[in-house]
Amino acid sequence: AQQAAPGPGGPGGATPEDDVDAEKNARMATLLGFATRPTRAALLDEICRDAQHILAECPAHVAALHAALETTFSPLTLAATVAPLLETLKTETPKLAPYADPLARLPPPRGGQQP
Repeated sequence: AQQAAPGPGGPGGATPEDDVDAEKNARMATLLGFATRPTRAALLDEICRDAQHILAECPAHVAALHAALETTFSPLTLAATVAPLLETLKTETPKLAPYADPLARLPPPRGGQQP
């Protein structure tokens, strides 16, 4: 029986592609301030921690829209609160305007919960 010749990295060894992937992962970790390759969970934790800093940099109507949809639970006044914010989103932030109509169709995130 013939044995297959080992690959470029030898039996079980790393290939040049593996080395490139490892270098890219190390570079990404360094750029993001992680000591090792970040996991999805670690990246999501970082985003959630920085959410308030991100909202502080947003226009006031975007932050108010986020608060109305994500943090404030007021089903009786939600539509009245969100409608003018969505109009402002369309007129004052053209790059975000395409998201106004889909946001208007979203159900409240905690529709079944009562305070």
